Amino acid sequence: MLALLSIVALASASACTPTYNSRPTAVIDSGTLVGTTTKISIPSATAPITVNKYLGIPFADKPERFRLAEPVSPWTVFFDASNIGPGCYQAISEDAYWYAIGAGLGLLPSRRTRTV
Repeated sequence: MLALLSIVALASASACTPTYNSRPTAVIDSGTLVGTTTKISIPSATAPITVNKYLGIPFADKPERFRLAEPVSPWTVFFDASNIGPGCYQAISEDAYWYAIGAGLGLLPSRRTRTV
């Protein structure tokens, strides 16, 4: 019975652990981002271009109202950057301290990569 409980506990723990193998990741000073991909069509391209998207990346901690924002605190687990946060000035949130970044794959194959 104890062995069965151990197997069930291990299986449920592994089912709860998120896997990001198929999603793009990027490492920044604050931690690791896990984004999403999308395909966009450009008239001059022969095929749709895959773009890695990192959305809702915080660059400052949420400030108290009318105070200066503080630098974002680093995170120790993956930051899920697949969804964008609420827009600035809404009734539910004034938090607009985040970025949305897209990185095209194969857009300029002859140029070397550059830090953004």
